[in-house]
Amino acid sequence: MGGFEVEDLQERLPDEFLQRVYMKLLKRCSYHELHATNEKNIYRWLGYTLNVIIPVISALIAFLSGKSAEETKIWLAILSLSLAILAVINSTAKPSERYIFLAHKLILLHDWKFDLNLKVHKLLQLEKEDAVNKIGDFLEKKNIQMSEIGFDLAKNKMPENNNNAKK
Repeated sequence: MGGFEVEDLQERLPDEFLQRVYMKLLKRCSYHELHATNEKNIYRWLGYTLNVIIPVISALIAFLSGKSAEETKIWLAILSLSLAILAVINSTAKPSERYIFLAHKLILLHDWKFDLNLKVHKLLQLEKEDAVNKIGDFLEKKNIQMSEIGFDLAKNKMPENNNNAKK
């Protein structure tokens, strides 16, 4: 991170309690980054798949509906049911919106971590007593921000709460 590695910053924090809080915040950030990255990859795959399969099935239905053979009717029924199921999955899961939402949250997590390290580095330049108070206040603020990001990520897991992608 250019001049302020995590281990270096942790060791330079003025007391053991602030060191533990700092590391706990970084672990929470890493936890959210890992889970958001995994979910983002799932929604990217699901979105691409549904965006290709649904039009292909629609085209097959259109093609087969012009045929009159008896076995064509069975395929039309299977494809129509498949299309309906995939359309429901797509409209309920909204993988494209969730992918964009998660990509945005991952950017926020990166910026959050960068801000944490940069400001702690700057606050360490203060006298020890001032640094302890200001770093403590700053870590408290960063904890609240991390809780808000984590709550947003949790809300995004449920289909009925997927309107978060528009925020």
